[in-house]
Amino acid sequence: MSRNISINPNPKRILSGLLALILLFLIVVPAHAADITNYGDAQDHWVYEALTWAVNEGVVVGTSENKIDPDGYLTRAQMAVMIDRLFGTYKSADISRYTDVTRGSWYYDYIAQAVNMGTFNGYSNGSK
Repeated sequence: MSRNISINPNPKRILSGLLALILLFLIVVPAHAADITNYGDAQDHWVYEALTWAVNEGVVVGTSENKIDPDGYLTRAQMAVMIDRLFGTYKSADISRYTDVTRGSWYYDYIAQAVNMGTFNGYSNGSK
């Protein structure tokens, strides 16, 4: 028995989904010339088109040379990297008071840039 399912696209949901997707798939491996076809787990995934855009724009790279992990969880650090890449920020704030962002960590500068932009704020207890 088969049923016909009608899907009416809602522009707000599509835009929200695209933004969520971009935020979700920030990857923290050092940037390299990536091509969506390198990532086998992206093929036939429902977010393939958005991932293609994000990879082509340098916002997202894979977790490895052949995996992008579109169903993975997004960390705060990954979100900061993606925001910084999307907006092309390069100025950093002093985040030395944030006790949970270790100086020298791969994401320290990205968090500092996101704080400078005002997209991230710390808590009064000194944590990010």
